[in-house]
Amino acid sequence: MELIERAGTPPIDPIVALQSGYLEVIKRALLQFYPYLHHQNTAFKVAVVVMGAAIVGPSTEKLVAFTGYSRSFIARISRNMRLCGFWVNGRVFCDWWDEDKNWRPARLWLHVLVAEGVCILKRHS
Repeated sequence: MELIERAGTPPIDPIVALQSGYLEVIKRALLQFYPYLHHQNTAFKVAVVVMGAAIVGPSTEKLVAFTGYSRSFIARISRNMRLCGFWVNGRVFCDWWDEDKNWRPARLWLHVLVAEGVCILKRHS
């Protein structure tokens, strides 16, 4: 599967993304599929970062600006995502987001587990 940038479009500036309400859309969607999560839960925050990267790109600085989470928190996620090949050269591999711009919760959760460092995957060409 190819690396894609938010379904083929360039990343959005984090300030524009915030003003457009993307962060709240992400949070509502996560709570719809995972109602047992709380917005202060670490897994919830990691999922917000993973989904946010598909919108603003995988830049640590942009993700800090978009989410409001700490730089060290985002940096740990970024390291894990880069090590497994989900974030490469400024691009985001998001097989959890299909061609019709629908997301697949089970696949997203695999990315969350990788981002948390709970599991390690290696993508193969």
